[in-house]
Amino acid sequence: MQSVKFTIDGVPLLYNGMEVGDTAESGYPALFEKFPIFWDNQVRRPEFPQFYKKFIALRKANTALRRGDLIWLRNSDERRVVTFARRYAGDEFVVAINFSNTPFVGLIEGGGEGFEDVTPYVPLPQLPGQGSVETKKKSVVALPSVALDSWGYRIFKRVK
Repeated sequence: MQSVKFTIDGVPLLYNGMEVGDTAESGYPALFEKFPIFWDNQVRRPEFPQFYKKFIALRKANTALRRGDLIWLRNSDERRVVTFARRYAGDEFVVAINFSNTPFVGLIEGGGEGFEDVTPYVPLPQLPGQGSVETKKKSVVALPSVALDSWGYRIFKRVK
């Protein structure tokens, strides 16, 4: 789950072409030798560079995601879902990540009124003739209720 890298404490690590969706194995001996990145992949899989650009911008614009305190939050299915808050200087984010192939509808600890869904939306590529892609609209939500797709994640920021 790449969303974890940009929302949890620490420095995100991007390794050898992840930003363009290069899924080539990089085990021994390639880990210690020159291993070329297939840069043309970004044309075939434009969602990868878009994803990383949007998450990098979100992290860069919000100190709480870079330097904030990490507070683990309980949720109604901790076997599959991880929830935590990031807080810094009055800013607060709540992150929910589903690490399973089953959708999640449940509750997370904390929250309350006045959170905005700020999850970076990256549309999947469309085949020619399939029409336009609907864009995600930001909305103010009341936690603790949250719904996540299989392998899904959502990031909420408290509205001041």
